[in-house]
Amino acid sequence: MHRNDRMIIFLGIIIVVIALVGAAVGGSPKVKKDGEDEEDDYTKWPIKDSDVKHISGSSSENSDETVIFNITDKYVLRITYELNWLDEADTTGLGDYTNQPDSFNFTVLTPWEEAFSSDNVFNPQGNAGLITETIEIPEEVIKDGAIGEWTLMIHCGECGDQTPRVSLGGYRDIQDTGNDWILTRYYEFHTNN
Repeated sequence: MHRNDRMIIFLGIIIVVIALVGAAVGGSPKVKKDGEDEEDDYTKWPIKDSDVKHISGSSSENSDETVIFNITDKYVLRITYELNWLDEADTTGLGDYTNQPDSFNFTVLTPWEEAFSSDNVFNPQGNAGLITETIEIPEEVIKDGAIGEWTLMIHCGECGDQTPRVSLGGYRDIQDTGNDWILTRYYEFHTNN
């Protein structure tokens, strides 16, 4: 036998011995089922609240505004959008006016191209208006379906004018041409961080 042949046999024996020792010390490697990985266990991770994001805007009567929120977290379970606006209050005294309510609604377009629409809501007369919509993320898209751009189309509908309680002395309606609003977004998601 040549020296090279003996060297190859010797190296082969060493490799076999190392493999046998490794198997004895570490046991056999875990065999994963098809599709199984560490991330499939995200349901056992704690649920965390996201940061709350606010966007302010203003709408004219019978107009639409588009707002985009970007989400980078995986495993989002539900996301909530709130639209707030404050209508003018009634006035008393000289120039006594009653203010009629304003209306808003919005539509949410998800990254997986499903749309959710709120009801059209009028604020209570002379007070704040609020629309709250919570979207439950479908189980089949929880892993990464919420990642990306969420587009909201805010619609300002009828804006009620201020009308004089008594139409004496030339008091006329004061036209309401729109309203300011604040859109708030927050969500819950599983995380192992």
